[in-house]
Amino acid sequence: MGEVAQPPFPRIAVVGLGLIGGSIAFAARRAWPSTHVVAIDREPVLKEAVARRAIDAAAGDLADIGDVDLIVLAAPVRQNIVLLRRIAEHTSPFTVVTDVGGTKRTIVEAATALAEPVTFVGGHPLGGGARGGFEFATASLFVRRPWIFTPHDERGGNVVARLSDFATGLGALPSTMTADAHDRLMALISHLPQLAATALMSDLQRAEVIDAVFDDAGRWRAELMKGRD
Repeated sequence: MGEVAQPPFPRIAVVGLGLIGGSIAFAARRAWPSTHVVAIDREPVLKEAVARRAIDAAAGDLADIGDVDLIVLAAPVRQNIVLLRRIAEHTSPFTVVTDVGGTKRTIVEAATALAEPVTFVGGHPLGGGARGGFEFATASLFVRRPWIFTPHDERGGNVVARLSDFATGLGALPSTMTADAHDRLMALISHLPQLAATALMSDLQRAEVIDAVFDDAGRWRAELMKGRD
């Protein structure tokens, strides 16, 4: 883990305890044992998280998370946008909000359009695993992995420094860029290769079907020729 002695955010809330959200909870507790972690998710997941000591408390809704310093939106991207729009009703403008989604422009635009002030900085830890879900969450998921932050206004300077300390404490390698630059980068190194791989597999499957048809046709022709001999 990175060496950040004091917790940048003594009280954090994680909304969504999947692989990423759960790993953030575990890593924060390991890096700063005094950090208080509250989470929102389905009841069975929350019970497991409490039993595994990933979190200190469970909450049913944003209104129940109490006074926290950092909220991490770790639900799917579209759900995070909906949650972001509700956060101003339940938190102080001094509470820092970030997310972990793989695309940034849409949620940054949503944050900019909020009527109530919310201190939001988009984030994307480039950590993952072969399988998702809280059961596979681990405190070491972010070690030596990039963690990109996408500040969108002048208020982001000090907040980004704290978020960078947070990511460093979890073992990650933080950096910053614009939301547009992030999404272009991800399109090149992640989304485009995935589309290419999907297309290739589709072509291979079609080739297998065609080969199978020709094989069957060959067998049928052989059987017909036997009947004529």
